[in-house]
Amino acid sequence: MTGFVALRWPAGTPAPDRTAHVLRQRALDLGWHCLIDQPGWTVMTDPRSGDACTHRMLDDRTIVVGALFDRAATEQGDVAAGVVAANAGDFASMCEQLTTRCWGAYVALAIDRDDPSRLDMFRDPIGMTECVSWRCGALRAVTSAPERFLALAAPADLAIDWPRVAGLLRFPGSVADALPFTGVETLEPGVRLELAGRTRHATRHWAPARFARASALSPPVSGTSPLPALVDACVRAWRSCSNVAIAELSGGLDSAIVAAGLARSDHPVAGWFHYYASDREGDERVYARAVAAHLDLPLHETLQDQRLIDAALMADVPVTLRPNVASISFFHDRDLAARGRALGADTLLTGQGGDALFFQPASPLIAADLWRDRRSWSARCAAITDLAAWSGRPIWSVLGTALRARVAPAPIATPAYRVDLVANAMPREAHPLRWLDDTADLAPAKQLQILNLAAARAAFGGSWCASTMTVLHPLMSQPLLEHVLPLSALDLTQGKRDRAMIRAAYRTRLPPILLERRGKGCLTPFFGRMLAASTPFLRDYLLGGVLVQHQVLDPASTAAVLDPDHLMQTNSYTEIFVALLMEHWARAWCDRLAAIQAEPS
Repeated sequence: MTGFVALRWPAGTPAPDRTAHVLRQRALDLGWHCLIDQPGWTVMTDPRSGDACTHRMLDDRTIVVGALFDRAATEQGDVAAGVVAANAGDFASMCEQLTTRCWGAYVALAIDRDDPSRLDMFRDPIGMTECVSWRCGALRAVTSAPERFLALAAPADLAIDWPRVAGLLRFPGSVADALPFTGVETLEPGVRLELAGRTRHATRHWAPARFARASALSPPVSGTSPLPALVDACVRAWRSCSNVAIAELSGGLDSAIVAAGLARSDHPVAGWFHYYASDREGDERVYARAVAAHLDLPLHETLQDQRLIDAALMADVPVTLRPNVASISFFHDRDLAARGRALGADTLLTGQGGDALFFQPASPLIAADLWRDRRSWSARCAAITDLAAWSGRPIWSVLGTALRARVAPAPIATPAYRVDLVANAMPREAHPLRWLDDTADLAPAKQLQILNLAAARAAFGGSWCASTMTVLHPLMSQPLLEHVLPLSALDLTQGKRDRAMIRAAYRTRLPPILLERRGKGCLTPFFGRMLAASTPFLRDYLLGGVLVQHQVLDPASTAAVLDPDHLMQTNSYTEIFVALLMEHWARAWCDRLAAIQAEPS
């Protein structure tokens, strides 16, 4: 989203002065501009972030960098810049104002004039702007682009955290939380962090559970839904941050919802793109065309032809500090980035996050919502029958799920893959998803929704598109999460089908063929053929790679899933793609760390 770097150090001290000068010069070489340039305190930003890279100087020691929107204006269907009162008081009060009166993608920073070791930070509640910090001697660096600066001022204890790498192989949805490194840390979204010397104090200002817990107080859902107007306002806010934007129409509901909002905005979209596979399951052109015709949008269609994964492709995959485990469609990602670049686009808008926000899973856990529901007993019985039919489970099984949630409530478990490729000797780490903190008393389907929302933030990571454009995901906007979290999964699905509430809300805005569609497009056969044809390279790359060398990847399990016959019969494709991306990431960072260590101190 916004490229920035902030440096804080004791001015007049030779070593940190030199380090700050080197980092400042690096930013200038990149074409970045100074927002603050004072002894011991520098903040610089990338002007190519465009209108997304705004800033608010609240006083001579406090700044907010990034896209900031006014919450009240959004709720009224308008777009306005977020404003923090000059008399907000201390940094904690300012963070509370940012959380409740504003929203967007930003990082707030404040220093103490009398204590050069003191730096306070706050990151937007969703985590749309990256924020990584580390110490190099007496200097503290904070940046959204650590790859550009880390080698010039690396912490002494910088190293790959291999157990955390193993955790990502087991649950890649946790990539937005903890970094697989020692020596650097990521600022948690919605958290105010106070650093002073070697001490630290963290305070959480925003958590999904607080809004989800309001569900018990929410009235039954009825009447006209305010969701389309709120979605439109969020889409317009993000679109106002860009000059030239492109978007995808995947053929799915979520991208269509974003397209409906963009079609109503005051800013045109330079290109609408759809990618399809040659087999029936992966060909969603009929739905994408229906949406394009309904909204009067020109649609560019591209066939994802069958290609091999090889060394040349992997060498071209972008590498960031935070591993990219979400963008497994290599050729689609690279082609879309090239098309955006050809159009001069600075922004790509997607429908990512909609499945989690509007509740897509056909889960029997929804039945537990009936214990808290106000509907009549006969209506509850009918809901059990509907949910059993939708989830494909016997009625007694759905009833058992509801009863277990009532008698023995438990925290939601993170999902497990069909095949665990991690070596047995590698310990299982506790998942780092802080969004699941304090959720054990919530309905199990609401816990599942929060888990899926947390995992959806993996889309914020690196990719070909993200290296070329700002990639925006409007359905992950803070106002939308806060509106939907209090609603039960039963209300969101009506116990009958995925995303039922939002489908009903868009019945006059999207074509019936899309809203009445059952199921989703499936690229499983496409990926299966690609992996099966690429097995000679995959076996050499993974079995001879650094993950096996560091005893993270189990060679026997990996060799078994890379058998062509096994590949065509068993869907372990996500596990393989994640292992492939993590291997590429680990090789790149092993080389970079070796180069850093070889530099004279």
